[in-house]
Amino acid sequence: MHNFLALRFSTLSSAFKRNMLVAFAALLSTAAVSRPPAAQPTPKSRLSRWAVSTEGCVHFACCLLMMHDSIESVRTDQWGAIRHSPPVQKDQGRGAILKRRRRAAQVGQLIGTGYTPRITFLAGLMLRSLQMATKFRYVFDPSLGYAAGATLAARFSAREWIPCILLGWGVGGVYWSGFRVRPPGVESVPFRWL
Repeated sequence: MHNFLALRFSTLSSAFKRNMLVAFAALLSTAAVSRPPAAQPTPKSRLSRWAVSTEGCVHFACCLLMMHDSIESVRTDQWGAIRHSPPVQKDQGRGAILKRRRRAAQVGQLIGTGYTPRITFLAGLMLRSLQMATKFRYVFDPSLGYAAGATLAARFSAREWIPCILLGWGVGGVYWSGFRVRPPGVESVPFRWL
C-alpha cells in the first residue's frame, strides 16, 4: 500500500506537489496562530487542584469503604446485625439478650413494623428529590466530606441506618438528575454525580 501511494504521488506534476505543500504549510501555520496561547498553570494552582481532587478521592473512598455493609444490607433488605449474627449459646448471659434483640428485629421485619434497609435507602432517595426539586438546594447542599464524616461516625457508633440514608441521598443525585428533576421555573440544572 505504501509503495502504491508513493507511486501515485510521484506521478503528480511538480507544480501540483508544490501547491499542495504550500497549502498544507499555510494550513499548519494558521492553525498554530489561531489558537490562543494556553495559560501556564502556576505551581500553587496545580498543587491546590491536586489537593482538592485528592481530597475528593479520599472522601469517596472513605464513603465506599464505610458503606460496603450498608450496600449489602440494601441489596438483601436485611440489616447487618441479623445477617452477621453469631450462633446463640444456651447460657442466660449476654447471649440471651442478643437472641431477644435479634428475634425482635426479625419479627419486626416479618410484620412490616420495623424500618428495613430499603425503606431507609428510599427515605434518603426521596429527601434528595425534595432537595433537588425545590430551592432548598441553595440552603442545604452537603459536600462529599460531610457524607464521609457521617459514615465514619455511624460506623464508630455502630448505627447502620445513617449510611443507608446517605447511600440513598448519594444515589438520588444521579437518579433524579436522570429524570431532570429541578426547581419550578428553572430551565436546566447541571447533572449531579453525587
